[in-house]
Amino acid sequence: MSSITSRPYTNESDLPAMLDLLRRCRAAGQIITWPTMADLREICHPALVDWEKHLWLDADEKLIGLALMHQSGGLYFYAYPPFQNNGVESQILAWAIERCRALELAEVRCQAREEDEARITFLKSQSFTAQDSLTIHLARSLREPIPQPQLPLGFTLRHLAGEYEVEDYVALHREAFGTNYMTIEGRLAFMRGPNYIPELDLIATAPDGTFAAFCVCSLDREEDPPRGYTDPVGTRPAFRRQGLARALLLEGLQRLSRYEIATAHLSTGSWNTAMQHAAEAVGFRKVYEMVWYVKRMGASSG
Repeated sequence: MSSITSRPYTNESDLPAMLDLLRRCRAAGQIITWPTMADLREICHPALVDWEKHLWLDADEKLIGLALMHQSGGLYFYAYPPFQNNGVESQILAWAIERCRALELAEVRCQAREEDEARITFLKSQSFTAQDSLTIHLARSLREPIPQPQLPLGFTLRHLAGEYEVEDYVALHREAFGTNYMTIEGRLAFMRGPNYIPELDLIATAPDGTFAAFCVCSLDREEDPPRGYTDPVGTRPAFRRQGLARALLLEGLQRLSRYEIATAHLSTGSWNTAMQHAAEAVGFRKVYEMVWYVKRMGASSG
């Protein structure tokens, strides 16, 4: 264990080794659903200051562990080789707990896919407890017929016209989700990233031009095979229950079908039954679930 060292993420020069670690973990059988390659690139953008990133290296300075922790306490971690007796995962959790306490957060949260027995066993051994809330992952074939979207009278579907609309978009996102996590700087970083495709960045506008709902579609060509996504989706409270989410999903599916990909993916919380119903109505079906495991900062850290 003494040969393992750790350090904070430095800059984007660390990114190639981080992407390589994800690939090695996948090849070793780890069930990795997030981050995707595109997500990791986005998180490492200098403008995204709400993520802490920490790296673990072996005696040869080769990257063997990676932790991504959001300022809200959400932790995503990977190590290679996975769950061995070298203590990397334990060091990662010890680091995350220390950071949560320094930030005065009440808990640290991790996800585990429902069949990922190794990760679940490890988290339980570290006094993490499963929560009732789940993240549900759904998929839909792009080879099947995609109906035309139907909108309420006077509403319009289009993609974001450019950076000059970012302030309105950020306000829409915050109101739709009831959080302040979306920032102008973070949104601009996403739009300036190498995987951003403007025509897939969809919004629905009300008759008076107000941004009513959005659906961020994307294409990750670094995945094998390439994958399409139709999330996140959000609607302002004043415009809910009018079919806007369903219309945006159908428009997104149609646009994604023009690319050489076979399947679209979407994730939502188990508590968000409205989103589940909208996704299922346009042909999405559940593929797997991610369980949230939580450790309170008042609990013993072992």
